[in-house]
Amino acid sequence: MTLMRIIKTAILSTFLTFVSLSSQAALIQSYSFSGDAADGTGGNDGSVNGAVLTTDRYGNTNSAYSFNGKESIQASLISSPSMSFSLWATSSSFNNNPMLFNTGPDRIGPDLFFVGSACGPSISWNTWDSCNNDFGPGIPGNLTDGNYHHYVLTNDATSLTSLFIDGVLFGTANYQATGTTLTIGSSWDGDPEWDWHGSIDDVQIYDSVLTQTEINDLFTSTVPEPSILALMGLGIFGLGLSRRKMKK
Repeated sequence: MTLMRIIKTAILSTFLTFVSLSSQAALIQSYSFSGDAADGTGGNDGSVNGAVLTTDRYGNTNSAYSFNGKESIQASLISSPSMSFSLWATSSSFNNNPMLFNTGPDRIGPDLFFVGSACGPSISWNTWDSCNNDFGPGIPGNLTDGNYHHYVLTNDATSLTSLFIDGVLFGTANYQATGTTLTIGSSWDGDPEWDWHGSIDDVQIYDSVLTQTEINDLFTSTVPEPSILALMGLGIFGLGLSRRKMKK
């Protein structure tokens, strides 16, 4: 991992931690995909199965993962009754029935499921009941425009599951408790019918429900350009050295 990616990852993690500290929602798993699928919180690194590194929404190379069938990233999931999932993704098509992420083994789910056939088109919080637990009819046409879009799913044990797309509430579905396996970009078993076709980046998982304000903050946040990152990194490094000298 280059110095620029290390600094980018550190600042992104600092921002996301700040978001979590501003409320009761704690960031429990974090995947910036800056060169690998390491968990920024240190506990549950992802296993990459065929996905390849690609360019993120800021134009940084090797800073997101591309999926094009039979590919996934898997990790253990720290499950809690209420959770929030935040991530950025592009998509080329919803003609199949892709899962953006799955939280249970062997397609049991629940998973964020884009239904392109059968009872679709629709987006559902699916446990083999996609036709009965969607967020509303239709899939926004702009989601296949080749650009990164921001998805946040809040799974509220006391209420409903809500899906936000680019900071806006898309719809609600019935609550489904998550499992202990996280699969990004596919189902657990790698069936190509469920595979994502596009890029995925900055997967963040929180242990409770994010507020609308926090979702807006995640959607509108930007990571500084490399030159600014370098200056900030040098400043932080210099501050650390000065503190060490003062202690001597």
